[in-house]
Amino acid sequence: MDGGINLENISQIASAGADTFVAGSAIFNENDYSAVIKKMRSSLETI
Repeated sequence: MDGGINLENISQIASAGADTFVAGSAIFNENDYSAVIKKMRSSLETI
């Protein structure tokens, strides 16, 4: 899935069946890229 992926919706999108995500703005608009990526990965672990 590409476009509009962020911490608020990544779990819902994964639940709908997506297994690949492009989250450019959600990551690069933050100061700590690594922290955002870790949070996204963590939210996907519960799916």
